[in-house]
Parts: sequence; C-alpha cells; structure tokens
Amino acid sequence: MASSAVQAAQAELNNAVAEFTANQPASGTDADKTQRRRIVDAAQKVMHAVRDPADEWVDMTGQIAAIAVNRLFWEWGVFEKIPLEGSISYSELAEAVGAELPLISME
Repeated sequence: MASSAVQAAQAELNNAVAEFTANQPASGTDADKTQRRRIVDAAQKVMHAVRDPADEWVDMTGQIAAIAVNRLFWEWGVFEKIPLEGSISYSELAEAVGAELPLISME
C-alpha cells in the first residue's frame, strides 16, 4: 500500500494513543471502552496498510486450523480431562483421551 496510507494510519494511531493517555477515563466506562476501541481500530488500519495480501492468507489459515483443533479437542474430550486445579502433563492428557502425544502438544 502507498506510503501516504501508512502515514495516515500511523497518525490516527498516535492521536488515539495520545488521547487515551492524556484523558484516561475510569476503567470499564463507556468512554474508556470507546477510547480503547479507537486505538484497536487505528492499529488494525496500520496493520492493513503495511500487510501484504499473502500475510492475510497465512493469518486466515492459522485461524481456521485453530478452529479445527478446538473442535477436535472438544470431540475427544480433551478439555474435560484438564483439571480445574493442579495440572496434567501432555503425555497424561494424551493417554487420557487415547491420542498420540504430538497431536496434543506443540512438541
């Protein structure tokens, strides 16, 4: 995208951050949420201005993969096997749901 679009997005982000830090309202109020939303929207504009279309494809692919993994873990009952208190190792979790370790962990 053109350099001017990046500069305009950067200026909008800088202004939103400056306003937030100078006039920070109480946390959780509508004014606070509005200012935070302005920062997020402006940051997304910066990202959109500098990203290559191929970057978008990579991000979407990652999001789709995460959805698929969450669905699979739900079907396997993985989330139910994770204790609310304490911990469980990846190998114990894999054994508990009858899955191979590499399918449960990032190792």
